Amino acid sequence: MNSGSPFKQWKKGLNLVKGDFVWIAESDDYCDLNFLESQIKQLIDNDLDIVVAETKTVKNQVITGRTQHPVFKENDILNITLDSFLYCPILNVSAVLFKKELVVNISQFFNYKLIGDRVFYFEAFQNKKIAINRNTQSYFRKEGDSVSSLSTKGLNYLVGYYHEHEQFANDAYIAKKIDRELYHLYIKRFFNRVNNRLARTEKLKLKYIKLRIQYYKDLKKY
Repeated sequence: MNSGSPFKQWKKGLNLVKGDFVWIAESDDYCDLNFLESQIKQLIDNDLDIVVAETKTVKNQVITGRTQHPVFKENDILNITLDSFLYCPILNVSAVLFKKELVVNISQFFNYKLIGDRVFYFEAFQNKKIAINRNTQSYFRKEGDSVSSLSTKGLNYLVGYYHEHEQFANDAYIAKKIDRELYHLYIKRFFNRVNNRLARTEKLKLKYIKLRIQYYKDLKKY
C-alpha cells in the first residue's frame, strides 16, 4: 500500500531486520555484484559503523556522473559530527550499509514525508564512524528531474518543505541535541532556500504571506 511516505516503508523494513547489518535498497537503484561483500569487508576491517559505496548517477542506463556525498567533503573516514545537522550528509541511501544497532532507539524519521532521510541520518548516525568505500559502486537512477530537486517544485510543496525542516529543528532543540544558535541558522537556511526559489507572483499569494509570518514567529520562538 502506498503510504505517501517512503520512510514509513523504511521503518517497516527496519522492524523486520534479523541480521547484524542493514542495507536500504531503494527500487530505482542498483549496484555492483560485489557490493554487499565489499561493504561488509570494509565495515569490519576498518571497525566502522557505516560504510558508503562510491556512487554514480545513471540516466537512460548511461552513467552521467558521480555523486559527491557531502559528509566526505574533506576526509574518506571520519566521525559524523553536529556540523552535519545543517546539510544532508548522504545523498543516496542505497549506497549505505550500517550496523543494525544504530537504529534501535530512533523514533522520529518516519513521521516526515519529504526529509525523513535527513532526520534518519541525524537520529542514527551522529558521532558514529563512517567511511567511503571506493572498491564497489552504487548506481543512483535519475531519470528526468530528480524528485528531490527544488527547482521544479511549486509553492505548495515548498511550504510543506519549510514546515518539515522547522519541525525537525524544533524537535532537535527541544531534545537538547542542538542549541539556539544552530536552530536559528537552520531555519534561516531553509526559509531562504524556499524563498529564493519562488517567483514574484507566488510571493504575492496568501499562502506565501502566511509562511513568511510563520517564519518570523519561528525565529522568535527561542
